[in-house]
Formats: sequence, C-alpha cells, structure tokens
Amino acid sequence: MDLVSALDFSMGEDSDKDDMNWQGELQLFRMQIVERIRYCRISAALLSFLVIDNQDNEEILNPYTYRTEQMRLNHLVDILMRKGEENYKKFLKILGSFYPDVYKDTMGKELPESEQIDNVSNNQDSDKLVEILMQALDRMNEENQVLKRKVRKG
Repeated sequence: MDLVSALDFSMGEDSDKDDMNWQGELQLFRMQIVERIRYCRISAALLSFLVIDNQDNEEILNPYTYRTEQMRLNHLVDILMRKGEENYKKFLKILGSFYPDVYKDTMGKELPESEQIDNVSNNQDSDKLVEILMQALDRMNEENQVLKRKVRKG
C-alpha cells in the first residue's frame, strides 16, 4: 500500500486525494524524502525552477548548522512547508524526474512523461563523486573545528 492510500484509509472512505492538504501530504512523505534522496542531486533543479532561492540553498548547505544529509533534507522539507502549494507541486515534478521510484512509492503512480523535467542526468558516477566530495568537505569542516578549539586553548 502506498503512502497516499494509507492516508486515505486513515482519513476515512469519503476522503478524496484532491482534497488532501498538501502540507499534510508533505509531512507524510518526510521520512521517504529524508531517507531516500540526495539534496546535492536535486539542488540545481530546485534553484532553476525557483522552488528555493539562493539564500535557502546556502542555508541548507551550511555545514555548521546541518551536518548530515538527513538534517539538510529535513530542513528542505521545512522550507517547502513555507513555500506554498505551487512550489510543492514543482518539487514533486523534480522528485518524479530525479527519483521516479521514490515518487511512485509516495504518490502511488508514476509521474507522467509530459511532466518530467528534460535533461535529467541519472549519471551514477557523478552522484558518487558528489557524495565523495560532500564527505570530504564534512571531514575538513570537522578538522577545522578541532583546530579552532586547539588554537583557542592556546
């Protein structure tokens, strides 16, 4: 049973998916988003479709505030909650284009081809490279913090 069907069941038989509150839907999908997607893979699309702005992106990528990928994605969901239904729908298009399996598991259907974003690169090598670079950046930031503490202690 997909998550939308589960929500319909919990809301009663008279419930209609179209009447579902988009914020409730987003909250329901939070764990799927946090556990199964990579922010770095969708960030350019989120920026280019104006789902988030540069300030949001910088905030999400701040290694001092959001140290893990899960923390970044949780913050993305929080930002989406404030951005409105139109931006949520854009996010779903991006999700369906970059992560069709996650979209299908959460929405219970595939994103129609006519709504998919063109030029989506599913290049696993570049995803792996980005992951390695993000891990290296995290390690360097941790080392930087240790060095700063040592300097302060004298």
